[in-house]
Amino acid sequence: MIKIAAMRIKCLEYMLNHAQQEIIYKKQLTNELWGERSQFISDANLTQILYLLRRDLKGFGLSQFFSTVPRTGIKVDANIIISNENKSCLPSSLKKEGDKYIALFFALLTMVIMVIYLIQ
Repeated sequence: MIKIAAMRIKCLEYMLNHAQQEIIYKKQLTNELWGERSQFISDANLTQILYLLRRDLKGFGLSQFFSTVPRTGIKVDANIIISNENKSCLPSSLKKEGDKYIALFFALLTMVIMVIYLIQ
């Protein structure tokens, strides 16, 4: 079993929603993750979150899901297809705000299955 902390889930969710961008800038991520407190957050905090998220994704076989753009931000691997076609297939019980982490898990699981399929 792989456990992913809430802050890393939030980071992954942002990456999935903005994967089409050429670069996701560090400032965008820190603003999303820490909100108003982002002005007090150092680059080391974001670097640690990204390191731990990479480690978590490695457990799913997605160690190359994103790469670092030095001193700028990150870039989601363009070879990974991220589709949200199945959003309507989620049970209505998962549409509540408190269950968004479960929904994100299912989205991540779908993405892992798609990547495995593409590799074969």
